[in-house]
Amino acid sequence: MVKYQIEQTNFFWIWKLHIPPKIKNFLLKICVKGLATKVRLNQSHSWVPIQCELCNLCAEDAIHLLFECPILKDILIKANLCSSSEWEKIIRDTQAMDFGNAMSFLVKHLKIDRFVLLCFIWWHIWFARNRLLFASEPFP
Repeated sequence: MVKYQIEQTNFFWIWKLHIPPKIKNFLLKICVKGLATKVRLNQSHSWVPIQCELCNLCAEDAIHLLFECPILKDILIKANLCSSSEWEKIIRDTQAMDFGNAMSFLVKHLKIDRFVLLCFIWWHIWFARNRLLFASEPFP
């Protein structure tokens, strides 16, 4: 008999956020490694080009798309969420973490209004990426 070990991580903080349910579900999906990025699709034998749809520079996984993509960084700076150096420090501080732990780190280290804005930006980037990928609509 094969025993599966499920990582016991507490993501209850997601449900306490004052954000729409669709964004809460999006955050949970990210934290449990369920976001259908191109790298993840390739790992599950759905062969697609793995380049990021937004920057075409790196493989598209959750960490790249929601932390490292230069397009995201530009959006965060334009939204006055943080400066370039602040975001670089966040990336360095969360570099060795998986996405769920990086999210927990952000919850503890960002003011709640900045974290909520970040969640909205992430969701909209994912939504726009999917529209670009599946409906050939230009990225805003």
